[in-house]
Amino acid sequence: IGVRLVGSEMCIRDRARLQVKAGKCAGLVYDWTFDTSKTDDDKEIDGVLLVDKSNEPYLSGIEIGYKADLMGSEFTYINPKAQAACGCGISFHVEA
Repeated sequence: IGVRLVGSEMCIRDRARLQVKAGKCAGLVYDWTFDTSKTDDDKEIDGVLLVDKSNEPYLSGIEIGYKADLMGSEFTYINPKAQAACGCGISFHVEA
């Protein structure tokens, strides 16, 4: 899986886990959690991010960024696998 963290200045004790789950209007959403354990099915990226192999079809090639301004902060995603997204930018769709 090719994932690139853009502007990553993370200071965490545990690893972040990125998953794709069903939800919202376009069908799929990114889900972030923290995890202390790595399984045999996990790919570890830059020592801070875990991605389960079952999520590779949705996340392969994704670029993840982080931006903060006066309006708040958020992760940004450039996902070449996403073929559509909802208007709010929270969910996306991938053709099977």
